[in-house]
Amino acid sequence: MGSEKKASFDYESYILEINESFIRWSGSKTIAIPFDIAESELLDLLPQINGVLFTGGGLVLVDPLTKEQHPYYVTAKKIFNYSKFMKDVKNETWPLLGIC
Repeated sequence: MGSEKKASFDYESYILEINESFIRWSGSKTIAIPFDIAESELLDLLPQINGVLFTGGGLVLVDPLTKEQHPYYVTAKKIFNYSKFMKDVKNETWPLLGIC
């Protein structure tokens, strides 16, 4: 993103069009999961979808000094654990794909 665009960009999160297109090109629909979604809302949402694309970038997931975990990391761990549960307990494939 150019410096002029960065200076006027006033959002904490966003979805790159290419990421959404990647999912749509595969025949699926997309929804955005806020990185700071409440756990109860996340647990209600996950059974309604069939996988997650983790997008990433320049983000410190765990502060090296304080060990504080970023909300994106906390939510991603919950989603990962849900996928693992679906495979290990339910014997169902619930795919995850992570890109940066």
